[in-house]
Amino acid sequence: MPNNINEKEFEKESSKLPNPLSIPNIDFNTIYKIQQNIAPILETINNFYKFTNTLSYQIAVSLNNLHKSFEPIRETLKNINISKTMERFKQGIIETEEDLKVFKFAMVDMGYPPHYSIDISTMRSIAQEYSDNKEETSLYMDEFMKKYYDEDIITEIAMIWEKADILKNRLHLLRNVKNAYNLGMYSLVVPSLLSQFEGILVQAFNITGYVDGKIQRMLIKHLLLNSEDSNRDFLDFDEAIHSYYSNKILDGFKHGHQIDSDVSRHAILHGGDTNFGDQTVAIKLILLFDYLVDSIGKLDDKTIIKAQSEVKQYQDYLELRNNRNNKTHIKSRVKSTV
Repeated sequence: MPNNINEKEFEKESSKLPNPLSIPNIDFNTIYKIQQNIAPILETINNFYKFTNTLSYQIAVSLNNLHKSFEPIRETLKNINISKTMERFKQGIIETEEDLKVFKFAMVDMGYPPHYSIDISTMRSIAQEYSDNKEETSLYMDEFMKKYYDEDIITEIAMIWEKADILKNRLHLLRNVKNAYNLGMYSLVVPSLLSQFEGILVQAFNITGYVDGKIQRMLIKHLLLNSEDSNRDFLDFDEAIHSYYSNKILDGFKHGHQIDSDVSRHAILHGGDTNFGDQTVAIKLILLFDYLVDSIGKLDDKTIIKAQSEVKQYQDYLELRNNRNNKTHIKSRVKSTV
């Protein structure tokens, strides 16, 4: 004991300190319950730790296997002459483009409008066979088209028509066209569809008043040949379709004379051709109609205004000519009565 603190003071101060041997009251039941509640949480944490370790290992193994799988590819690439490969690829594109040019011409020559629903490999096969033997290819083309354009494909085309704004007021007619085709009633398909060609062109360009064959030619020209880009895509069939419509659909005829086109609008709708009820004729018109609908969907205002201007000039010219003819006729009648 320090000398400066007496015994009584020490006892007094010591009595204020807590007894180190005294133990507070502890609720062991509460501690047990806490342990019971914590145990599942600790188990979950432990399982998650095991899972992440396993997952990390599996990812590492997968990445290692992937790395190994690329080894043969890397070895192969080392042995490839890139310049030669690119040259062959370029040559393949050139050959495909040349085949598709032949395909466009061949289809029109064989009486069909070219259509994008035929896959490219088949287009190339048709082009190559046409180049090798035009006559033989022309003979089996009808059978090929009848088998290719079965009920399923025609139904798919008709489903596209359902979504076209230009056709909203014609869907009741076009649904009948699809149903008639699938029932084999081709003599109903042909005139029903032919009568709609002029209608969709006039509607697309918002033309009013008198419309004749010359105005139709103006509209089909603006629809298909309005692009100022001379480098057309080799999958673009616009020029071929323009040729088909102008020379096949608008082909003129005279009653009692030979009919040159089996899809002549004038010959069929004016009763000159009564042999149009064939599946191949129906296919031709369905494909042509679909192509025009797709093209109309891409029309821009500039092209529409340009076409309207040309049509209006022609209509004004016709009106002026008719007025002059009427005046001349009246004068001649007046002179004849004098």
